[in-house]
Amino acid sequence: KNDLGVDTELIFRQLIDMKRHGVITDKRKNVDRGKSVASSFRTYMGADPEIPKTLKYLAYNPAFEFRDISYICNVPRIARQNSLVAINNALAVDLLGQIVVTHIGSAPIGSPGGSLEYSLGAHYSNGGRAIFALQSTALNGKVSRIVPHLEAGSVVAVPMFYADYIVTEYGIANLDCKNIRERAEALISIAHPGFRPQLEDAAKK
Repeated sequence: KNDLGVDTELIFRQLIDMKRHGVITDKRKNVDRGKSVASSFRTYMGADPEIPKTLKYLAYNPAFEFRDISYICNVPRIARQNSLVAINNALAVDLLGQIVVTHIGSAPIGSPGGSLEYSLGAHYSNGGRAIFALQSTALNGKVSRIVPHLEAGSVVAVPMFYADYIVTEYGIANLDCKNIRERAEALISIAHPGFRPQLEDAAKK
């Protein structure tokens, strides 16, 4: 890939490395052209020896712009970006394609970030698409993150209609324009093989 652009809530050191090496140029963006735009830089001080060098590269660099969250997560602004690829993570996905980002059951795990806003923006972007990535299992392989139905108390952060692709280490499920049966089949195909038989039984029921 080349001439990529960045528009994000959190920018990570690896993306900044890609900018330094010319993979990210932002020159094809039609909003904030020439700038990588973010609300904050995620650092892991102490764990990453490259952070001081990255901070020095960022300081007063006109190729980066940090804006408040009301600007970053503005859906009409996001949607104006052509071919926007929204990439977010997920805690769990049910067989309809409903995305859980913040809770496991009623237990809060994290914050929603801009998952919904960027998914909506991608939905209305010319050529846009929304991708959610997650590992197929949790608790050292004991439970599947692709589930027949969500636990009571779960919060659906992103409705089924706004997730185009779900990705695990077992492949990619394209949910775009699929009916309920096709969605379930696609999601089961990227679940951990050990959980696929029970997911198929649950889907049939």
